[in-house]
Amino acid sequence: MSLLLVRLLVVIGIFLLLLYFLTIVIVPENSFFIQERLGRFTKILTPGLHFQVPILDKVAFKFSRKEQTCLIKDLLCQTLDGIPILIDSIFIFQIQDPVKAAYESENFEDSILIELQSNILKEIQNHYADEILARRYGMNQSIVKHTSEPAKNLGLKIIRFEIQQLRRDVKIT
Repeated sequence: MSLLLVRLLVVIGIFLLLLYFLTIVIVPENSFFIQERLGRFTKILTPGLHFQVPILDKVAFKFSRKEQTCLIKDLLCQTLDGIPILIDSIFIFQIQDPVKAAYESENFEDSILIELQSNILKEIQNHYADEILARRYGMNQSIVKHTSEPAKNLGLKIIRFEIQQLRRDVKIT
């Protein structure tokens, strides 16, 4: 009889432990979690302890509140006078609205990267090769200005953009 009671207690203990891990969600500091119930958005989980209904609720997306950095390497651009230039640049962004970041685009990082690249190409095509170095700061500000609205639609905020290196493409002479 006592062996049966021990087995029952072990089964109940395993069940309670499993139930604990399925119902409690701990969100770390500087994070957003998106909770869905049956595949539909229910709420944003902020840092701290949260409870969810097992099987019905799940954490669908996990985002960081920290600034994130993305590097664009060897983007081939052509200046107003037809000189090909390779550009290395960096941009720093932060997620402001995790719901938009999760549901407005399949991949928000790729979407904003493509938008930035097209704005870089447009900006470089408006300047002669001689004046690009002198106007780099203004170009950085212009690119941030033109990319901010599409980024906002994706729940992002472009904090900073900087052209790090400009060099002529030596393959094309």
